[in-house]
Amino acid sequence: MSTATEKTIESVDNLVVHYQQTWDQEMDGGWVVLHPGSSMDGRFLEQLSYEMNQRHHPTIVLDPRGTGASAAPAKSEYYPLDRYADDLARIVAQEGLEYPVLVGHSMGFMPIVDYAAQTYNAEMVLGICASHNFRETSGSRWLPLLDSTPARYAMELYGYVANRFGSRSSEDRLSSPRSEYDVFLAITDVPLGQLKNHVVSGQEIMKWDIAKQLEQLIAQCIPVSALQAGDDALVREDRSILSCLGVSVVRYEEGPHALPLIHPDSAAAWISDQMMVQRIHR
Repeated sequence: MSTATEKTIESVDNLVVHYQQTWDQEMDGGWVVLHPGSSMDGRFLEQLSYEMNQRHHPTIVLDPRGTGASAAPAKSEYYPLDRYADDLARIVAQEGLEYPVLVGHSMGFMPIVDYAAQTYNAEMVLGICASHNFRETSGSRWLPLLDSTPARYAMELYGYVANRFGSRSSEDRLSSPRSEYDVFLAITDVPLGQLKNHVVSGQEIMKWDIAKQLEQLIAQCIPVSALQAGDDALVREDRSILSCLGVSVVRYEEGPHALPLIHPDSAAAWISDQMMVQRIHR
């Protein structure tokens, strides 16, 4: 029977970062490390982790800095890309993992790419609804909201109010999300004192760009693949340059940006397929 263990590391800038390890002796399919998207903690990928465990893969799921049980300072200097990548490096080193499969949802793709480009310690790097730079790939109706401090505060406050008077709890929305609206409300269900942190970290993430790191991974023959969603308004496939950078891109026709939350079985099947193909061709 699998056991989930809560663990921590101390970051280079003295933050405590939490993660969950799930493993048992029957899981012989190789380690999968899952990095959630912006303002999402490990709960948002619990169902995907479960699906991977059912396929005999032990998993690690992060509470990235600024989310969940991890430290969440509301200062921009704590949220550059290299700090997230270093958190991941410390977790992988603490667990003694060699060449794990790295999976990132949305913004979570960027730290795993940056880590892999620094260490080459990855069997493969997989992104779900992933972007190389959110300013370049966000749809026109979302970019003004994501790039504006007042708009971000308005979204967070709307979510705070809606959660206090809504008919479903965040736990219910996460365990069985019916739409991306459910996911949005779960993301914004935080105390008022944490709203600033969500805004600050979200705006820093908009500055990240991993085009050079992706080119570096491709040059080193580290497999990089992405599962993009046909109905994704946050990461527009027609604005993405992942395929131009050498990333193998698969399109899930009717999926939203919250694909791994709403269709975790399909996301897990794609991850498993990618791993199987890679191991056949080794």
